[in-house]
Amino acid sequence: MSEIPVPVIIKKVDVILNLPVFKTHGLTIITDGIKNMFGIIPAGHKTYLHPVVNNAKELAELLVDIYRG
Repeated sequence: MSEIPVPVIIKKVDVILNLPVFKTHGLTIITDGIKNMFGIIPAGHKTYLHPVVNNAKELAELLVDIYRG
């Protein structure tokens, strides 16, 4: 994705704590704590991104883009 909207506060803080949680996902089976950062995306944009990601590779690329922020 060329641009991923995140709340302004995310860019202002010095540290973001991301505690791993055992999670599953239909495309990747297990995401552990990696998908946690998807939660910083505003709800309206999450709704748009879910159908855009069609396979495990696209989901992985999206998650890398979020982490690169």
